[in-house]
Amino acid sequence: MGFDTYRLRTLSSGGNIRNETIQQSKIVFNDSIADDPSYKTGVEIINKQEFVNIRMDRYRLNNGTTPQMKIYGSLDEEVQFDLGDIMHHDGNYWIVIEENNLHDIQHDGKIEQCNYLLRWQNKITLEEHERWCSVRNPYSSGVDDNRTISTELARYRIFIPHDEETALFRVDDRFLINMQGMADGSGLVPMAYRIIEFDPVSRYNHAKGAGFLVVNLRATAFSKERDNVEKMIADWRDPGAPQPTPIGSCKIEFTGDPKIRVGSTKTFTAKFFDENNNEVTTITPMWNISPITMIDDGHISIISESANNVVLKADRNALVGDMFSLIMSANDVVYGFFEAIIDIEIASLF
Repeated sequence: MGFDTYRLRTLSSGGNIRNETIQQSKIVFNDSIADDPSYKTGVEIINKQEFVNIRMDRYRLNNGTTPQMKIYGSLDEEVQFDLGDIMHHDGNYWIVIEENNLHDIQHDGKIEQCNYLLRWQNKITLEEHERWCSVRNPYSSGVDDNRTISTELARYRIFIPHDEETALFRVDDRFLINMQGMADGSGLVPMAYRIIEFDPVSRYNHAKGAGFLVVNLRATAFSKERDNVEKMIADWRDPGAPQPTPIGSCKIEFTGDPKIRVGSTKTFTAKFFDENNNEVTTITPMWNISPITMIDDGHISIISESANNVVLKADRNALVGDMFSLIMSANDVVYGFFEAIIDIEIASLF
């Protein structure tokens, strides 16, 4: 009897058939993994500042937009990968979006290629942060794992590591992603997006304290006054400058549901409040619509602006069921910056 056979038999004892099968399979996997052409040693895990040895089998989603790879590792490795880890391999960054202890035999998972370095600023400490993340293409549709995926114009879906900073994300937080050319040819400006929904524990393994967030974004208006193009950080504040007085809150008031019926008008009113919730009437708002193509293509018209009111009209060539965002903002020398955003649906007249 050869030594390998002897070793396999002596190490496979597990007290019952199931445990013997698991132990044998684990030994076979550990002995063969290093011989696989896809086996990579010393793959860096950026957030842990450690290195892991794994198999990496590359493939793509059926819609061909986001590269992914299956990964496999030995459960006996000192370093293991976890959900939300960022790996650096072959010049690219990858986020772990699946992780599983497969039958106590091997450690397997899935990674997705990161294509953007997202930057933002902590609202309290004003410290700047950045994370590699996967930004899904908003202009495509396809099938992934037998589920139909459809994405809407001017939307992004982001997979980003869950940590003490990303856990602070909130609905309506804004980010700058990529650049776009101005219609008048005056140059490039960042494309601004805001969070419309996210789950703070999208995929989180509480036992390991690791995971990632899935954040959905929608296009919003870029602000020359508040957004830092050089740093690519939205709503940037200078840590060395005097901080403004607490600004309180604001809201957009309207009658009925957040809808405009084709051929009719609707009035929206801006309301401002100080830090003690007293209404402030000395602030003049600015109004924007996103996407701006709603105005350019004749779907929505701004009929008038007076005092704190704006009157919008849904023209008859507007498409029933379309959505757009009404953005109200103000930058007051006393109270600081205000912003409120509501999503409005174009509805049929009857």
